[in-house]
Amino acid sequence: MKISIITITFNSEKTIEDTIKSVLSQRYSEIEYIIIDGGSTDDTLEICNRYKYGIAKIISESDSGISDAFNKGISYATGEVIGILNSDDMFAENVLNHVSMKINKETDVFYGNGMRLLPNGDSRQYNALPLNRLYDCMALVHPSVFIRKVSYEKYGNFNLDFKMCMDRELLLRMLTSGAKFQYTDKVLSIYRMGGASDLNYVNKVLPEKRKISVMYGMVGWKAMLFYIRDWLYVKIRGL
Repeated sequence: MKISIITITFNSEKTIEDTIKSVLSQRYSEIEYIIIDGGSTDDTLEICNRYKYGIAKIISESDSGISDAFNKGISYATGEVIGILNSDDMFAENVLNHVSMKINKETDVFYGNGMRLLPNGDSRQYNALPLNRLYDCMALVHPSVFIRKVSYEKYGNFNLDFKMCMDRELLLRMLTSGAKFQYTDKVLSIYRMGGASDLNYVNKVLPEKRKISVMYGMVGWKAMLFYIRDWLYVKIRGL
């Protein structure tokens, strides 16, 4: 089974090499690795080109944001299953072999747990939450999610209206439309804290979280309570 891995980048010279190495070191032969760069002006592309031997496509051009870059990568992917690994994330060891062996034929979305890499160098495991939590938060670990190509074709790609919470909206759309989810109790990815979502949490993430909750049936006052709760948490923690 061919598995396509998509990495989107923009000025990621500090982390992209770790990401690439984590893909190329997988003990799995049927990998199609695609890098979608948004027109980096640092050494990101130079680093990517060092590993061209293991990368099927490197596309560098301007885009309309994260969702657009994800969708571009999906359009190039020819694998039966697609994983998205951002340029500050890494796969755990031998993950793709695990996915290929464990994913059921009827599964649309295969997902597992993640390991948070904190700025001080410490790590902390973060497990996926119950699927019904998608109605109020991003319950899954996005780099630990693998979706069949035909499922994107059936349920749609990332919504360009969302700049930060597009992954949650996509998964919630699939869940409410009848997609089959399969969980594995295994750490599939390691992801650094402090990425785009963390840096834009109050100004961009929280409004989108609330909008998505209402879109999928949550009453407005309840969505506002979740918004206030998350806002207070951030302010109290000084994040």
